[in-house]
Amino acid sequence: SNIEFKAGESVFEVVQRVTTNEKIPLDYIKSTTFHTVYIKGIGNLYEKDCGTMSGWIYKVNGVSPSKGCSDYKLAAGDVISFVYT
Repeated sequence: SNIEFKAGESVFEVVQRVTTNEKIPLDYIKSTTFHTVYIKGIGNLYEKDCGTMSGWIYKVNGVSPSKGCSDYKLAAGDVISFVYT
């Protein structure tokens, strides 16, 4: 679905707002090692639920960025997706 966001918001700020508004469970930790937020679970589907290498990744415009979701700042027209792999 289309979600409005302000340029400069992080991916995490947007997903946190949407999951809160839609009452979708979101579980995350703030990693002190990597200084970013790590998404552990969305909608009660958690990392490692489907194998030791399973978990959530995010993409912006179809590409998986090399930085954490709380560090990636969005620009106008960006498309965010969260994928369970």
